[in-house]
Amino acid sequence: MTLKMEEELTEGALRIVKIAEVLFAEHGYSGTSLNAIAKQSGVSKANIFHHFENKEALYLTVLRQASKEMSGVLDEIRNPNSPTEDQIKQYSLQHLMNLFNNKNVTRLILREMQEDNGQQNVSMARDVLGEHFTRVVGLIETAQSENKIKNTIPAAVIAMTMVAGNVFYFQVHKFLDQFPELSGAEVPQNYSSAFSEILLNGILNNKD
Repeated sequence: MTLKMEEELTEGALRIVKIAEVLFAEHGYSGTSLNAIAKQSGVSKANIFHHFENKEALYLTVLRQASKEMSGVLDEIRNPNSPTEDQIKQYSLQHLMNLFNNKNVTRLILREMQEDNGQQNVSMARDVLGEHFTRVVGLIETAQSENKIKNTIPAAVIAMTMVAGNVFYFQVHKFLDQFPELSGAEVPQNYSSAFSEILLNGILNNKD
């Protein structure tokens, strides 16, 4: 599926995308109509078709807009002068912050993955976000090739663990202040630092 426009979104198209993002997050892909998006955006349905081929194309644009920021982060942190383990830490933090900065899209993806009728939409999300995940796996593989982290664990599993930890934190973040034992963990930067330490160094004391 291709969009009618691959260049930068116009102001009008971006306004439609922002409204669609909210409605998709609230009602899911199947529960959101183009009529509802048009009404909330203050435009005609024909105007939506001027920018997007169909609802699927609009949905994919919503996902692409969310992944675009993180792709830029990967470009920035892939600095040959920065140790790969530091790059992994930076990515983990920026990925976590991106979940919060794009709450609607985060909730949208989680919602579609949990709904019985969401398999098609999960496939669309995979098609859009898969390239980004592959790049994260590549970062892990680079660290493994440098013997910075164990190469006995599949790089994709390490990447998935990092993403899963951040997603879980996003889901429970608002409840953390109810647990005194987690004092300080309600600050995303504190959590990310501790999680990266666990991910890269484990919890067992080194035995000489």
